[in-house]
Amino acid sequence: MEGRLITELHGNIFRCSDYKIQSHFPRLECQRGGTLVLDRDITTHTSFILVKRADKTYGYIFYENQVYIYGELKLIKYKPEIDMRHVKNRD
Repeated sequence: MEGRLITELHGNIFRCSDYKIQSHFPRLECQRGGTLVLDRDITTHTSFILVKRADKTYGYIFYENQVYIYGELKLIKYKPEIDMRHVKNRD
């Protein structure tokens, strides 16, 4: 996971900076004051929980192979052309 890039539905590109693994949901990660958003990596189509904190830092939580993988994200850049909120209807 370390060094992995995540491109999420709102056009943000993040880099995973570290990770931890545990068998139960990482409650401490969520109790640091923030909002949990169900999101998706548009490159790998993997669902994950994006943790948006009040201090403008980000975290992630994946559930894979019956374990939770979680850690910090660093915002690399924003690409408005892939932001699903701004994509025009093609019909």
